[in-house]
Amino acid sequence: MNDLKFSVSMCVYGKDNPEWFKSAVDSIIEQTKRPDEIVLVVDGPVPDELDSIIKTYETLDFFKVIRFAENKGHGEARRAGLENCSYDLVALMDADDLSIPTRFEKQLSEFEKDRDLDLIGGDITEFI
Repeated sequence: MNDLKFSVSMCVYGKDNPEWFKSAVDSIIEQTKRPDEIVLVVDGPVPDELDSIIKTYETLDFFKVIRFAENKGHGEARRAGLENCSYDLVALMDADDLSIPTRFEKQLSEFEKDRDLDLIGGDITEFI
């Protein structure tokens, strides 16, 4: 399988749904090709229920958490996430995104076929 290393950058803030956030992170961890790191930016204070979920994932050795003391907005949070990724290839996720189990495997395969690619997108299905 592919040998490309990659990061996932994700942001979460106080109004994100904890159940959706957990499902989003689980959809990353349960991939056929797991990322080499997940960088999560916590954009300001979050409720205890959400913080408890974050702390559970924070124990994983490939999970890096950056916390903002106050909410700075999605743009600043995304920028901080990207700046803290260790790898050139970065998959973006939101706190309510669900990835199919083969997402990263398929995307990395395309990067291996064409090393000149800069960006790969995908389809979405709205569930609300």
